Formats: sequence, structure tokens, C-alpha cells
Amino acid sequence: MISAGDLHASRSIMHIDSLRKLKYSMVHGGYMKQVIRVYDHVELREVPKPEPKEGFVLVKTEYSLISTGSETRALRDSQGMLKKLLRASKHTLENKKEGATLGYSCAGRVINKGSDVHDFAVGDLVLCSGFDYAVHAEIINVPKILVTKIPAGVTAAQATFATLGSIALHALRRANLSLGEGNLPYSQNLLW
Repeated sequence: MISAGDLHASRSIMHIDSLRKLKYSMVHGGYMKQVIRVYDHVELREVPKPEPKEGFVLVKTEYSLISTGSETRALRDSQGMLKKLLRASKHTLENKKEGATLGYSCAGRVINKGSDVHDFAVGDLVLCSGFDYAVHAEIINVPKILVTKIPAGVTAAQATFATLGSIALHALRRANLSLGEGNLPYSQNLLW
């Protein structure tokens, strides 16, 4: 898992443009760090902080689960995607240079929320799930349906694995397995 502290530790290897954004961020508080996949590699970028919106919960990430199976596959698949893009129009290629988010399970503290969100309070420790929402970033904006409070006695680091459990349960339901039937679980490594 990448802790928020690990994200802060990476400032020393930023491009000069990122340093300008960091200076702006320190003065105005408008930027944060986020892990982005660009073609066949990963970058730590300064991006604008999300703003709270209706139906969403704004969370400051404490732990983000890295699934080496899913995320390594995403990088491997992007190499094939690059070849397809090179055959595509220049306009399409330019749009793909922005990259894609990674991650789907993280935990942190609620720092803000939409005015219609009543199930969570600022300061709550929560688990966030969902591709394109629970991404590797300092602050995330997640639909309230993909957020749940972490029970007492469970750490934020432990809670990040709950999303994997829900994926496994979903797979069992889709396979229509019942008690007594055999199956062979298969998984790839996780970084914790």
C-alpha cells in the first residue's frame, strides 16, 4: 500500500513544472499528488484537488491498496493500446497523453461532503471502493454509495482489503456456486 506520507516523500524527483505547481499548491492549496498511468509507465503528478459535490464524499487518503495483478495487467495492456493509438489519428493520440487513474480501494478520513450526504461526518474513518473513484491520490471524491465507515477495531490499512473480499464474493455469486461444490481460487500478489 502507498501511504499518504509516501506520496509526500516523492517531491524531490519532480519536473520543474511540477515544482511551480507545488509552490502554487503551498500558497493556494489547489493541487495534490496522484498516481497516473501513461502508456507503459506510472507517473506521480500534481493535479488539481477535487471539490466536494452533491452525492459525493471528499476523503483524504491514508492507505491505498496496490493490486499488482490488476495494475500490472493495466500497464501490460497499455503497451498494446499504444500500438493501436499510433495507428489512430493524432487527435486521439493527444487525448491519451493525459493518462489514466489507477487504484480501486483505499481508506482515509472524510474532509468534506456534498450537502445532501448525511451518513458521514467530517473526520469519519472510511473505506472507499470503485474504479475511477478510489484511486491512488492524496484526496479523492467518491460517490456516497461507494463509501462505508470502518468499524472500531479495524485499521485503515486492514480495511483496504475489504474491496478485494467483495470482488471475490461477487465472483462466487456469478459462478453460481453453492455449499459443498469445489472451486480453485487464484490470485496475484498484493503490495501492502
